Amino acid sequence: MQEINLDAFSSEITDSYYYKKLQKELREKKIQKQTQTNDTNSIKPDPEPHKPSQSDHKSLLDTTYFQDNVKLSNQELTELLEEEKESKQENTKYIKELSETFKYNGHAIMRHLAHKINFFQRKEEFIEMYKYNLQQSKSHNVFTSRFAKFKVGIVGQVLSAIGIPIETLKKLQQTSMKELFEENTSNMKDNIYHAELLEILHGTSKKTKRKHKLFQTLQHNLITQMNNLGRLGFWSKQKLFEEKIEQCDKIKDEFKSEKKDLEYILYYLEQKQTS
Repeated sequence: MQEINLDAFSSEITDSYYYKKLQKELREKKIQKQTQTNDTNSIKPDPEPHKPSQSDHKSLLDTTYFQDNVKLSNQELTELLEEEKESKQENTKYIKELSETFKYNGHAIMRHLAHKINFFQRKEEFIEMYKYNLQQSKSHNVFTSRFAKFKVGIVGQVLSAIGIPIETLKKLQQTSMKELFEENTSNMKDNIYHAELLEILHGTSKKTKRKHKLFQTLQHNLITQMNNLGRLGFWSKQKLFEEKIEQCDKIKDEFKSEKKDLEYILYYLEQKQTS
């Protein structure tokens, strides 16, 4: 196998344009690194400020170093401590004044807090809430009545705290109970009326049994509500039968008036045909 003579090509490689260009780039990079190292060595950190020592002729207390770094910091610290002390004294004074004013006066506390959350502006809203919860406290549902009683107590305290007298609250109780009694009696009359009318028109078929059960549950709820009002035995069996007779008479009168209207229309049509 024939050997390649490298010395013969060395002169051609060194004389080539690309070889010279590469050598030039390497030289430039080497010079650039040397200049960077020289620049970093030339930059030196600033010397620290001279801290005086006790070996100097004058004492450390008279030096500017001590006056700038120690005296100023001590002065700022004393000012901060004095400000904090004054603020604590003001807070303790305010707390003592409040505790003295509200020590034996619970209504003053409630008025103070109520004034902050603007209960005075919502007075009418609280009155309506009080009446509504009074009526709900007589509900047939046990959970509804208990929760409504709890809200009656809270709203009553708020109303008394904002300046409404107890006599006014008693009048509100009387009016709300009277309204509930009237509502109960009217609902019972309507319930009996619709139950009797359903039985007259549709009889006692299977389709009407569900509706009859609905009327019976409503009647039972109204009886329990009336008992919660303190009118025990108001809706007795005798009273319910009397109400049924009254509602049947009402239905009878409505049928009679309907019959008269139909007879009048029929007579009008007959007269129109003859003419």
